[in-house]
Amino acid sequence: MKMKRTGLCKATPETIWNTCFHSVEGWPAWDPDMRAVTDASGPCETGTTMTFHMNDGGKFAMRCENVVQNRRLEFKGGFLLGLAGALGTIELEPTPSSTSDSPETRVTYSFGLTGMAGNVFGWINRKPIERGTEDGLANIVAMSESAQK
Repeated sequence: MKMKRTGLCKATPETIWNTCFHSVEGWPAWDPDMRAVTDASGPCETGTTMTFHMNDGGKFAMRCENVVQNRRLEFKGGFLLGLAGALGTIELEPTPSSTSDSPETRVTYSFGLTGMAGNVFGWINRKPIERGTEDGLANIVAMSESAQK
């Protein structure tokens, strides 16, 4: 079960990255389901580990993967003894009409639960996952556009 949403942001990929993703401890500012990120082993780079503290009290060990600064990142982790997992992906791509005076970036945010138990849990919680993905994308866009000005 995976949600994928795309939006246009009037900011450069660099502004979006520095505003929302560079410091993993800052991710709760754009993710409405997250209360805190602790135990980060570094900035958003491939191999960085951290713990997500969710608003519902859940704690999940996560890891950054396939990070290309200003372009792409994944965060993933497992739970329920490996029967379930979470995978989030952010992709930033300047649009063909983007200029230095009028930047525009396509932001794609995908999030889903994986594994046998993850698929069941994801289906049961489809609406909250969809809402969290949409709200997270909206926050990324709003925060980045404000920072670009």
